[in-house]
Amino acid sequence: AYPENKAEYSNAIIILTDPDMLLLNSITHKFESSPEDWFIPVRTNQVLHGLPVASYYGFRDSWLTSLNGNLSKIVGHDSPALNLTSDEVLNYYPAGPPYIAFGKDMYELAKHWVKFLPKYWEFHNGWYSEMFAYCVAAAHLNLPHQLAKGIMVSVASPFAGESLQMLNNVTRRDACMAGVTSFPLALHYCQEYGIGRWFFSKYKMRNENLFDCNTPLLKEPPSNVGELYDWKADRDGQFQNYTGKNDEIILNTWFLCKMIYGLNEAASYVKERHCRGTGNFNKTMMFPQ
Repeated sequence: AYPENKAEYSNAIIILTDPDMLLLNSITHKFESSPEDWFIPVRTNQVLHGLPVASYYGFRDSWLTSLNGNLSKIVGHDSPALNLTSDEVLNYYPAGPPYIAFGKDMYELAKHWVKFLPKYWEFHNGWYSEMFAYCVAAAHLNLPHQLAKGIMVSVASPFAGESLQMLNNVTRRDACMAGVTSFPLALHYCQEYGIGRWFFSKYKMRNENLFDCNTPLLKEPPSNVGELYDWKADRDGQFQNYTGKNDEIILNTWFLCKMIYGLNEAASYVKERHCRGTGNFNKTMMFPQ
């Protein structure tokens, strides 16, 4: 549709998420009620033409330093990306999904992202190369991003710097069923979460398709699971002692319950509409095996 229909789509808001994201709230282009420490640094609380909004990721200037001085071989010798200050590199471009931009800006970002990624890969073929190439495209296009800590959360650690203020006064007993206010908007389940025997990791999903009509739903932890255990087993089966670490217990419990209850809700929605009365709604499946 773009650019052939650019008159229709230039002012459309395009939102790009990772496939491993669970929506907790509606994602919009305005964030008027966001917490004071949400933005890094604060320039706007909404998406503007020439100013996309994205999640702040903690890789800082690695999108640039990973190239070991070879940026010009990707963007050319007259690119605005070559003239960034250290503050601009750190404050405007370590962006990750969800990405939110007007149609015109997202089209240019996508076009240059695809163009630059193979070249970026020649100099750095690490875990974040795809995201780093997006940062390079944004810098080349002179599209500084308004970065935010609260669009997405992913790490069950009080030291991750993510915006999880709604859990500040939550007890271990209530952590599993603690609600979400206006923020965060998405849970990026790129990490592992667990308490006691209960566990979730996208890397340890069983072979069964959770959305298949014959596959049972996930077994749900009790609502007070956070007060029952002070340990967890990680995805390699290693025991982790959480005695005296209430913050870690509360965060792991919250993330774990959001994932298990959320996946069951999604799978139930699919089965109710497509399994013609034959869907398996028994909540019996545990993982890892």
